Amino acid sequence: RRPRVRMLQRPLPLPMLTVCVAAAALLGPCRSWLTFGRSSRPSPVVPAPAWEARRLPVRAAAAGSSASGDEGCTVAEAYLSSSGFSDAELRKVKVRYGRDRSFDPDVDTKVKPVMSWLSDIGLTPLQVHAVVVNCPSVFRTSLDKILQPAVEWLKRLGMDDAKVAKLLASWPGVLVSSVERSFEPKVKWFKELGMDDQQVAKTFARFPSILGLSLETNLRPKAQAMRTRGFTDTQLVSLFVGFPRLLGSRLDVLTHRMDV
Repeated sequence: RRPRVRMLQRPLPLPMLTVCVAAAALLGPCRSWLTFGRSSRPSPVVPAPAWEARRLPVRAAAAGSSASGDEGCTVAEAYLSSSGFSDAELRKVKVRYGRDRSFDPDVDTKVKPVMSWLSDIGLTPLQVHAVVVNCPSVFRTSLDKILQPAVEWLKRLGMDDAKVAKLLASWPGVLVSSVERSFEPKVKWFKELGMDDQQVAKTFARFPSILGLSLETNLRPKAQAMRTRGFTDTQLVSLFVGFPRLLGSRLDVLTHRMDV
């Protein structure tokens, strides 16, 4: 077994060392993030975004579907099946599309154009599958008015095609959210802290779930709690850019770790 190689061969500058130590304390007891290997990272509790609210009944619905047998499929389901989607993926798509409606978007005007567009902007077949399975509501969302502007907004932040594809595959809810109401206020707030465009883009790319967190009830209270405990805005910027998962921790957990 090869020995674990340490990433840092020379001492960190004191300001950066201070930031790393603070981040390690806030993230809780875990093995060092500064080493290669199978380090166990903490799993922050992140509130599920609204588009993910229908994930909970997936297993029950899937079990019920398999128990009741195949009752036939819609044209859209048949198209996805012919495109390589498994039966398990199709069951998840149907449940997440809406329990009060059947999965039957028009193939020629909705399904094909959206899947073709996802491939055109750089997503691999696996990433396209991830977007469709986790957020099938893209098929009832306007391509011209909502989906495309969301991707253009991410690119204006400074993300290249590869980063956009990775973000969409991990958090496709960005495609069906309002840029003006949900994303722009967060960018403005991060810039008020002192981040530049590149740092904002890096923060979102590293932890896309931030885009689904409430600014007023989640992000601002956490930053304020850290300020009252001696953190400056410069230190907050370093922490959030380097360790954005801090913002995914519950406020009570975060304050407890700061007070210990």
